[in-house]
Amino acid sequence: MMEKGYQLTFRERLGYGLGELPGAANSILAAFLTMFYTDSVGMAAGVVGTMFFISKLLDGITDLIAGTLVDKTKTKWGKARPWLLWMAIPIGLSLALIFWIPQDGSNMEKLVYAFVTYNLFTSILYTIVGVAKAALMPLMT
Repeated sequence: MMEKGYQLTFRERLGYGLGELPGAANSILAAFLTMFYTDSVGMAAGVVGTMFFISKLLDGITDLIAGTLVDKTKTKWGKARPWLLWMAIPIGLSLALIFWIPQDGSNMEKLVYAFVTYNLFTSILYTIVGVAKAALMPLMT
């Protein structure tokens, strides 16, 4: 006779589903942020492209740091889960900050603001969440 497998509760399904929001937001940013910065904010396309290039280099470094942080975490909830919980509100706020660019600032102020907020989301917070989420499966089995 075949045994029925474990059924996820609605709360667990909701939790796993909400865990995909940062990834979805990152995909949307990758698709539309260049257009937002150039068309809505008025930044030059070359400046935006250079900012993204530098950000991706920085992201490669922060990936290693995030992996080390998750590896060294020891809590009663495990290694990865605390990072997902701790970063939930900061990652949401950082995503909102990307679009709250001061309209009355100079071009340099807009660039600095865009660079800081974009990297706060992608290179720091999303990196930590992504590494923790990727570590969940091997840690759970």
